[in-house]
Amino acid sequence: MHGELSVIHRLFSNGFDGDRSKLRLYSTAEPCPMCAAAAYWAMIPKIVYGSSISFLHDLFGRQIQIGAKEILSNTPSFYEVELVGGVMEGECNDLFLKAKQLQGNQHD
Repeated sequence: MHGELSVIHRLFSNGFDGDRSKLRLYSTAEPCPMCAAAAYWAMIPKIVYGSSISFLHDLFGRQIQIGAKEILSNTPSFYEVELVGGVMEGECNDLFLKAKQLQGNQHD
């Protein structure tokens, strides 16, 4: 399960019934289309991320090249999600670069 889906599932399966307008989703990477849609339907009004989908695609491949902004701009308009990208982008990119390096070392 993707990290964003996992945290959304845990939040609501643990009985969250608080003020959704105060929820924020933070991620090292831009949410994939599935996770962006899940955050929307969970009514999380703000998503903050570091690395972009395009960076992840260039690094790993196997990424659907549809950004969260495109997904969120095509949702029903009963509320809006604020999307803040590029937060600590260099640090997040470095984490993924290290993960790629470790992944390569597993095959040695």
